[in-house]
Amino acid sequence: MSNWTERLKEVCDSISQRNVATILRQPDGFPSPTVINQVLNDSYPSDRGRARLQSLVNKHLANDEWVEVFRQEKVSRANAAEQVTPQWIQVLRAECDGTSQSKVATALRQRDGFPSPTVINQVLNDSYPSERGRDRLQMLIAGRYMGVKVCCPVQGDIGLDECADWQSQPFTTANPVRVEMFRACRKCPHRREEQ
Repeated sequence: MSNWTERLKEVCDSISQRNVATILRQPDGFPSPTVINQVLNDSYPSDRGRARLQSLVNKHLANDEWVEVFRQEKVSRANAAEQVTPQWIQVLRAECDGTSQSKVATALRQRDGFPSPTVINQVLNDSYPSERGRDRLQMLIAGRYMGVKVCCPVQGDIGLDECADWQSQPFTTANPVRVEMFRACRKCPHRREEQ
């Protein structure tokens, strides 16, 4: 690796390829994070593009001025996120980091198929549109991973996730317990807002 590519790699490791692309971005959109990645992996096909990127790196990344701005922003965003992120989302994030979003979704899955890995991903990225869905997911996480229990008028002490599962079941006369649970759930103080 030449000096400028070593510097590029060092800065990318520090603040991410996307942020480096933002610092170096020209009016025509060059370079993209993909270009930076290809250059670092020595797979970028254009010598002219490499020379252009070298010029930008030497001009804008010679000192740590821009890099420090992004480092400080990254730290302040992380601190702010930690302070305002609800505990149940922190627990969800930790579980997903320990396994995967798909495995967590499978572990939490209710009889109606909620939640999907997509729901988990959207909640973690704060882009899930349904407040009721978020409330339901919060109940599942609180019961499954945080050990929150409620006193069910029919079942006794049950996890909040099991409570949410009972609430999501449709009425059926096939089983007397399900009939009793359906009626009890409709009047229960732990009931979520109307489905």
